[in-house]
Amino acid sequence: MAFPAFGVIETPRLSVRPIDAGDLADLHAVNGDPAVTRFLPYATWTCEDDAQSWFKRMQALTEAATGQQFVIELKTSRTVIGTILLFKHEPTSARAELGYALGRQHWRQGLMAEALRAFCTHAFRHAGLRRLEAEVNPTNAPSNELLQRLGFVREGVLRQRWVAKGVTYDTHFYGVLADEWLSGPHVATPRSAAQLRFRRATADDVPACLILRGKTRENAISAERLASMGITVQSWADDVRRDSLPGYVCTDDAAIAGYCFGDKATGEVVVLALLPAYENQGVGRHLLGLVVTHLSALGHRRLYLGCSADSSTRSHGFYRHLGWVSTGTFDRAGDEVLEFFPSASAGDALTEHGGA
Repeated sequence: MAFPAFGVIETPRLSVRPIDAGDLADLHAVNGDPAVTRFLPYATWTCEDDAQSWFKRMQALTEAATGQQFVIELKTSRTVIGTILLFKHEPTSARAELGYALGRQHWRQGLMAEALRAFCTHAFRHAGLRRLEAEVNPTNAPSNELLQRLGFVREGVLRQRWVAKGVTYDTHFYGVLADEWLSGPHVATPRSAAQLRFRRATADDVPACLILRGKTRENAISAERLASMGITVQSWADDVRRDSLPGYVCTDDAAIAGYCFGDKATGEVVVLALLPAYENQGVGRHLLGLVVTHLSALGHRRLYLGCSADSSTRSHGFYRHLGWVSTGTFDRAGDEVLEFFPSASAGDALTEHGGA
């Protein structure tokens, strides 16, 4: 099973993103400092070979889909000042473990708390994780205090858990559940459509879109089921790169909250998907309007889509409210085919914020 999708996560002061080989130069100041690596399981870097060996281990985690290394970048200087590791990913149980490190000159400024708040919120809200865990040396007081302040629960002590750098030591074992985290005071309420960002979709958005498709309130479709239908990350991304499947995404910070794609050749609105937390804010209406306007500009005078014929579903009333009408026919999936005849004014109206 694929590793949960993460893009760039933005906070007021930081960007958290997957590591790149070019980050190793900055990371020498982090992993080359014995004060930073004191509680880490690997030796302090002393040369370029140490950095390269560490980077290869991180690449191996990514290739095995069991983990991924992220870096924390300071926006003001574009300098990498720390790391967050998500590893021991267990897809069946939707859980993973966290590790983190921060350069010494950036301690006691709230930067790691800021990075972890955003990272954990993304992991639970958008990447489908159900539980996060962490192990901390009992003598590492700042790290223990940080996790407890963030809302992690100390669930026990693992006696003589590790032997590292010639020392045998216990660990405090921490855990936090998605529902605990997302109901906590440190998690912001999803913003309204007027505060969100809408932009053209790129091929890099596809992994997150694929996962989101399995989280919608109605007609959720898992990545496995999509693959059985011939829709994979590769095939979808290729269509986006060729611009045969133009689309738009809505993002809350860096995370994708919803998207809509259309078929350039036929004028079909192929998919409109939205996380439940962003419903009833005009987000779906705005995404649909962007695609309608785009397809109309390509010369399509008739657009169509497949929609549930069940009048009790939300989508049934949503499209009809916006002027889509039934053709009286059904597609191969058993969905009712609706059509829409856009005009310049209708396209503009559909891109207004608010409404359904």
